[in-house]
Amino acid sequence: MAIGVLVCLIATFTFPIPYRGTSSPIISRLVVFALSLGAVTLTALLLRGTRGDWKGVVVWLGKGQLALAAVLVAVYFRDPPSSPSSLITALRTGRITIDRFVRAERAAAPAMFDQRLLRNNERALRESLPDGTISGLSVDSVTEGQDWMRVHMTYQGVFTVQGEPVTSAAQIVLYYHRAGTAVIAAACTTEPRDCVQIEPLLASAERSLRARFAATDLDGVLPASQQCSVETLGRPNRQADSRVLACVYSPGIQLTLTRVDAAATIRSLIAERAGPE
Repeated sequence: MAIGVLVCLIATFTFPIPYRGTSSPIISRLVVFALSLGAVTLTALLLRGTRGDWKGVVVWLGKGQLALAAVLVAVYFRDPPSSPSSLITALRTGRITIDRFVRAERAAAPAMFDQRLLRNNERALRESLPDGTISGLSVDSVTEGQDWMRVHMTYQGVFTVQGEPVTSAAQIVLYYHRAGTAVIAAACTTEPRDCVQIEPLLASAERSLRARFAATDLDGVLPASQQCSVETLGRPNRQADSRVLACVYSPGIQLTLTRVDAAATIRSLIAERAGPE
């Protein structure tokens, strides 16, 4: 039985298993393993345990786990995961949507996907804040919904305002969806106890955004404020500038929204994967 459990556990963590609704593929694999172990145990108890044949229960558990491992191996070799090149080709030719592309890519190699995402966002932050210091950029969570994938990142920034250093606790919420990408960034440069104001503002903005993925403007997403402005930011090595809506809600509390359409998003995804890792 121990051998069967070990083999099934190895197979569960070796071969790709699609996962949804959780930030970690490890959790999904553990759930799959637990469910498979439960199903085999129940079968063994019904077939042998009801007769008092506990030795037979142990034997059936071992055989069942080996059988499940064999099924995982057979499915893998019958329908192997898409290679990166085939995914990119499908994205370029429109046979796969943006959200399905990033889901499949991250499911196949979550660590590589996250590292590339962090590297690209850190570079973009340093370009937009050339005189600032960025630290602690990390992926906090990855979640999925219908036709979208959400990445939540956090970081600390230090930049100079009127000759004085200012520390910012910041969050980035990136949505991949069929119509492109959208980024809501939240920054708090006031006292940490006042930064709790960010959470309800960010939650409201995300709810509005999910209802307006197909929109091309910057309206109707960020909560209303008397201090909102639209800025056009040049993006080094990019074909087009980026329009950013920035709203201030109280001293030191700010949200920004940026949208990128599907065509530009696809070009960016393809270019990123063509560059050096």
